[in-house]
Amino acid sequence: MDRLNGQQLIEITRREVEKYAGVSPHAKAYFIADEVQQIYLVTGVENEPGPNSNWIIVQAHIKGDMIVVDVDNVWDKQLWKALEAAGVPREQMILAYQGETEVANNV
Repeated sequence: MDRLNGQQLIEITRREVEKYAGVSPHAKAYFIADEVQQIYLVTGVENEPGPNSNWIIVQAHIKGDMIVVDVDNVWDKQLWKALEAAGVPREQMILAYQGETEVANNV
């Protein structure tokens, strides 16, 4: 698989992260994008306020020609797998939430 350029990574990351947004009977999941810093995330908010009633579901940012997955709290559809299925080579992803670093991926 060919390496993708920064703009391709931005477009794919934004699109794939946004898919995690939506509504369930107990919570809403909102897509948030910071295009300047190239950070994309979905945050969940319970319908009933209280302690621990909000959380980050997934979060990723672009760093050079890499996607850094900062947070992935989804067990049945992990973000890195969605990115890979969308055409991003695994070599262009850093799973920071699992302790991977740029050095670990030979960047």
